[in-house]
Amino acid sequence: MRSHEPAPDPGPDDTEVPTLRLDDPPELLAYLPFRLGFLPQESLVLLAIRADPDGGPEIGVVARVDLADLSHPGLGLGEHVLGQLAIDGAVAVFAAVYTESSWPAVLSGRGAAGAALAWWLAQIPLAHPTRTWLVGNLYYRCIECTSSLCCPPAGQRVDDLATARIRAHLVYQGESYVASRADLLPDLRCGATDRRTAAGAATRERRRRERLTGPELAHWRADMRARWRRLLGAAAPGGERRGTREMLADIPAAEYGHLLAGLEDTQVRDAILLSVAAVTRIEDPADADSSRILEAVFTGDLMPDQATLAMAEAALVAVAAHAATGRAAPALATLAWLAWWNGDGARADVLVTAALERDPLHRLARLLRHVVDRAVAPGWARRAHSATA
Repeated sequence: MRSHEPAPDPGPDDTEVPTLRLDDPPELLAYLPFRLGFLPQESLVLLAIRADPDGGPEIGVVARVDLADLSHPGLGLGEHVLGQLAIDGAVAVFAAVYTESSWPAVLSGRGAAGAALAWWLAQIPLAHPTRTWLVGNLYYRCIECTSSLCCPPAGQRVDDLATARIRAHLVYQGESYVASRADLLPDLRCGATDRRTAAGAATRERRRRERLTGPELAHWRADMRARWRRLLGAAAPGGERRGTREMLADIPAAEYGHLLAGLEDTQVRDAILLSVAAVTRIEDPADADSSRILEAVFTGDLMPDQATLAMAEAALVAVAAHAATGRAAPALATLAWLAWWNGDGARADVLVTAALERDPLHRLARLLRHVVDRAVAPGWARRAHSATA
C-alpha cells in the first residue's frame, strides 16, 4: 500500500460540489470517500480549506496518509503532506482519522492512530480540535464534544452519512467509490487460452518490430495506431443490447497481443495518449500539433472528455488482461496516465504500483511515480472550486 496519495481538486464537471458547506462535518465526511475514490482505512485524511479570490473559503487538495507510516523514520510523510498543504494555500484543514482502534486509546495518544492524531493537533494553526474527527467502521465523532446530542457515548452512526445532501448529489451525478483502495485496480482476469494466444501474437509482433527501420517502421506504427482506433471503436457504447465488455470479448485474443507489442513502442503509446487527451487522431507525437496538445494538457487549456476516457480505459483494461506475466506494465502505465489526466490520483497510484511490480524499470511508470508522489495535477485540476462557509 502506498503511504500517501493526494486527491487533486474536484473536476470542472463537479457542478454540485460548490453546495458543500465547510461548517457541516457530516457533509464533509460523506464527501471524502467520493473525493478519494475509496473508503479510507487506518488513515489520516486531510481536506485543505483555502481562500478564494474574493476572500471566501473553498475546497483544496485532499491528502491521505497511512497511520502506520506517518511516523516511520526516514519517510518524512508528515513534512511532505504539510508541504503540499502549503503549496495549495491552505489556511485551515478539516481532518479525519479513520481507525478501528478504541477511541479512548486514540484520544490518549496510544497506537498509530493516537500518534497520528497527536501529531496533527500540533500543526497549529492549520489543525484545530473542532475540525478533527474520528471515524470507525460503525460510528464517528468529533474529538472534543461535551454535548450528548452531538456525540452520544458511542458516537454518531456512520450509516447516517448516507443521508447527507452532498452524497445524494454525487450519486445522482453518477459518482461512486469502492470499498477499499485495492479495489481501484481493474479486473484483469482472462482465460488461460486467450492469454497464451495473445502472448504468442505479441512475441511475433515484437520480433517483427525489431527488424523494421525507416519507412517500414513508420508503416508498422501507423498499423498499430489503426488497430488501436478499431479497438477503441469496439469499446464505444453499443446500445441496450450489447455492452462494452461483451463487444471487447468479441475481439480475437491475437489482436490484443498485437496491441501489447504496440504499446511497448513509445511513439505508438504517446500517440494513443495524446489522441485520448485531445479526442483527435494523432499520427506523430513529435509534430507541432502534438506539441501544442501536450502543452495544453499541462496548462489547463485542454479538459478531459469523460466519454473518450471511459472507452480508452475499457480498451486498455482488456489489453492488460491479455498480457503474459511481466508484460502488462506498458498497458498498466498507460492506464495510470489516463487516471492521472482524469484527476484520479488514488487510482493512478494503484495502477503505477501495479505497473512497477511487473517492470520496475518501466520509464512511463517511473515518471508517473514521481508525478503522483509529488501531487502534480493536470492543468485543468489546478483551477479553483469554491464552497460555502
